[in-house]
Amino acid sequence: CCFQTCLIVSRSVMGVVEQTNHIVGEDWAAAAADILGAAGALAECSAQLEHEPLKAAVGTATQELFSHIEGQCRCFVSMLLRSLDASDAHDIVYDKLWTLRAMCHRSEVARRWVFEAEGLSMVAKVMIAFPQHPSLLQEGVWLAFSLADTNAFAKMFRLVEGCQLSQAAIAWAIVDLARRQRDKGLVGASEWAEADELVVCILEALNPQGPPDLVWGCLSALRELIDGHSDRAMLFVSKGGAEVVLRVLKNGQEAGRDGSSLMLAGMQLIPSLVQGNAAVAQTLRSMGALEVLVACGLSLKGKATDTMMWALGQVGGILAVLQVMSTASSEPGALESGLETIARLAWKPLEEAFQSHLLQVAEALLNLAQQAFCSDTSAAPSLQALGGVLNMLTPYIEPGKWQVLDEGVSMLIDASGPNHTVSVVSAAVSSLGHIAAHSKMWREPLSRAVQNIRQRIHRAPVPGEADAATSAMHQRELFWTYSMIAGVPSVLEEMRSQISSSEHQEAALAAIVDTLEANEDEPASCGRDEGRVGIDLSPEVVNEALATISLSMRTHVLNADLLWFGCRAMGLLHQHMPPTSPLSVEALDVVLATLKQHPDQYQVRRGAAAALRCFLEPRGGRCTAITMELLSSAVEALRARQLASTLRRIVESVWQTANDLDREMLEDIMYILGLVDGLDIILKVMANSRTNATVRSASLATLFELVRTFPEILARQPSLPCEIRAAVQTVALETRESDVHATTTTGITRIALTGRACGEESQTSAEILRRAELLLGMVGTA
Repeated sequence: CCFQTCLIVSRSVMGVVEQTNHIVGEDWAAAAADILGAAGALAECSAQLEHEPLKAAVGTATQELFSHIEGQCRCFVSMLLRSLDASDAHDIVYDKLWTLRAMCHRSEVARRWVFEAEGLSMVAKVMIAFPQHPSLLQEGVWLAFSLADTNAFAKMFRLVEGCQLSQAAIAWAIVDLARRQRDKGLVGASEWAEADELVVCILEALNPQGPPDLVWGCLSALRELIDGHSDRAMLFVSKGGAEVVLRVLKNGQEAGRDGSSLMLAGMQLIPSLVQGNAAVAQTLRSMGALEVLVACGLSLKGKATDTMMWALGQVGGILAVLQVMSTASSEPGALESGLETIARLAWKPLEEAFQSHLLQVAEALLNLAQQAFCSDTSAAPSLQALGGVLNMLTPYIEPGKWQVLDEGVSMLIDASGPNHTVSVVSAAVSSLGHIAAHSKMWREPLSRAVQNIRQRIHRAPVPGEADAATSAMHQRELFWTYSMIAGVPSVLEEMRSQISSSEHQEAALAAIVDTLEANEDEPASCGRDEGRVGIDLSPEVVNEALATISLSMRTHVLNADLLWFGCRAMGLLHQHMPPTSPLSVEALDVVLATLKQHPDQYQVRRGAAAALRCFLEPRGGRCTAITMELLSSAVEALRARQLASTLRRIVESVWQTANDLDREMLEDIMYILGLVDGLDIILKVMANSRTNATVRSASLATLFELVRTFPEILARQPSLPCEIRAAVQTVALETRESDVHATTTTGITRIALTGRACGEESQTSAEILRRAELLLGMVGTA
């Protein structure tokens, strides 16, 4: 009886379908949605029913219904594919492609049907048949992408070989997809698995004499694929790509205004080819690229001048840009574009071939900067460019040994005075800070800038001079340079003199963090840090800093950014204390108070957790009897302040939704919990987070660090190694099972559409399994 009832229900749904055949337009769409709602409800009931025989009867009826729907859909898809040919009008073919793409986009099953029916080849044939219809070509490319993801692009390039307009559509699809991925925070085309193959395919399609849309699209797609990958640039050049790009630039110049887009695209590609790749730059120079770039750039105006200057600088260095600026001084925007380009180049690693030009470049830039100040134009970029070159020279030339260098540094000091704009002072002060950081022998001459910097720090903001974000960044630059030249104690004195100013406190703390992070890879074991990035971190200075920062944090308890910088600075300072110095109780209490006052403020708890972990790590990475005794005292202090309950609440609030952004904070919190509350809490979190790979990965990493750093933890609890092994083996097993499940549910599509091997582990799963293996090896030797 139940079975008959369900058959009646399923046949009733089919009957409704038949009865609505005469409905058209919006009424049919509404009726179809209603029918699908009924079918969906039946499927849900089939999955949720618990009692027999109704459950089996509904399941059978549901299977019959959806088998019927699947059969009809598959017949329709086959009909659409069979009818894809050149005999129809282009708009009819477009509608068929659009319908197929909509079905493939919504249904994995439909996607498999189309792919298995040689859908890519059929799409390529109609694209070749209708090359003059851009919307049809675009729809065809995106249908191919729906079928085979980014793997489709290389296949389609070869399937439509000889049809240049179809290849242009594919190239522009690559550009469009890459940009959309970057807009969503993804890496973009440069990290596609098929990127190398695509570079070769596009180069084969790139005919310098071809349609402008093809050439422009191919150059733009190559830029997306090559940018940041020197090995891919070498591949491109080894296949003759450099000659092709230069030929395109020459053709564009000969075409006049009609070739402007080709010249622009070619000049935008060249920096991607030579970035970090001196061999490619040398190859381009040997082919006459500098002359071609100059000729193309001077035939274009406005924004193209910026593009030409940047490409020219990447290939020929700063001196080449200066030479063009000199010969094209009458060209609109040439001076500004050249200075902006040099200002960027001067702060990047310098190619060895250009190092011999530095003295000549410094003299030319000093003259340009002096002219810019006299005419009050381009002063900021001229100072930034000059500062970058001086920063490269000052470590090797003593003060008083070369007039150009002395005059250049004096100019930067004068430009940091109170009467200049924020942009000018920012360029000068930043340059002075880097010179002080990298050249100890120049710190005394730079002390002349201290008074200027202090005046700027105390100067009241001028209304309309800069927005709030720019003003805050400017204050941070001022304090950082002040720290580099005058030292951390001077910054601490400024903090105490303006303790009520939240803006000044935040900027000063940010500067201290920037200064300390520059030394984080080389923490001091004891005593002074002579000659290292301009800082004095004697025990007295560290204690003074901790006290001053504690006062600042207690004064400004509502400024989340300030509290974060304060916690970060305390953690870094603690690592610079001598190994025999105990933990600062005042610093500990301030960090704990900050955490307890703001348990739901993500930024604050992240900074507090990082600081507390620093308090519990061996200074200098070495465990001795003294450091272990001090760490034990620190752990007892945290237990006495009932920290564990606060940290457990934070873990419970984030572990279900944690992502990669939370990984570092989770590792810090579990590291602290492991020492304060025992490793059992980490094992529990790991066991309860089966659906969150981030938490599991963080748990394994923390366990490994704790066992490696404190092996006595296992010795104190004999059963613990077995418990850890069992928990880790369970995690590894569940991770592999999860991977297998994911593969079987999407495996048909994965193999058929992308050609990737079945059972391929995700990156996160591979990381979990790697960490599990390391931890098992560590525990096994305990």
